Amino acid sequence: MAKPAAKRGFREARLLAEWPAVVGEELAQRTRPERLDRRGGAPTLRLLVAPGWATEVQHMAPQITQRINQYFGQAMVERLALRQGPIPARRGGKPAPAVRQAQAVAAPESLARLEAECARVSDPELAAILRRLGETVMRNPKRGS
Repeated sequence: MAKPAAKRGFREARLLAEWPAVVGEELAQRTRPERLDRRGGAPTLRLLVAPGWATEVQHMAPQITQRINQYFGQAMVERLALRQGPIPARRGGKPAPAVRQAQAVAAPESLARLEAECARVSDPELAAILRRLGETVMRNPKRGS
């Protein structure tokens, strides 16, 4: 995937591969990243948007860029450039592996403990990041071993 992604302007092929995990399944069904343009100023993600959804996605642009940057832990995208068109189905029609992992459910006791620990963090942005990290670790316990 890295070579075709590089030809389309993606140094970070994970953005393509993990798009549903980054923006959520509902938005991933209506959008596809086409190109990450880093030339001439602000890094711009060129995004294909399903017909009739451009206005909605335009209103969500700040949240989408924030999700992308938080997911990858760096300022990867500053703005979106939208193009309307039909969204091709993902290969095999199956959710991406990252989406299947995100659907795993952690034990309620573990989630409550995580929530309590994150509530002790005074910085709300840091608390949100730690919460997402904790949820990811709980859903994928064997991954770190």
